[in-house]
Amino acid sequence: MVRTIFTFRGTLDKFLGDGLMVYSGAPITQADHAERRAVRWAQTMQDELAHWNRERTARGEVELEMGIGIHTGTVVLGSIGPRRR
Repeated sequence: MVRTIFTFRGTLDKFLGDGLMVYSGAPITQADHAERRAVRWAQTMQDELAHWNRERTARGEVELEMGIGIHTGTVVLGSIGPRRR
């Protein structure tokens, strides 16, 4: 999934257990960050998971599921809070 994010020039912010937090459009502005990049990488991630699940079921393994949330709008990005944080 990380490869997919980088393909669409997204930024991997952090791993959250079995999840990822990613963003696009910062620190370099991308006019198409929501419509073209975020939505397309989400669709590509779903396609990748479907492919992986076909391989898993062929080996007799259980399929995996995932959810994807996309938010668009103004965000605060950068160093926030005390220096010791």
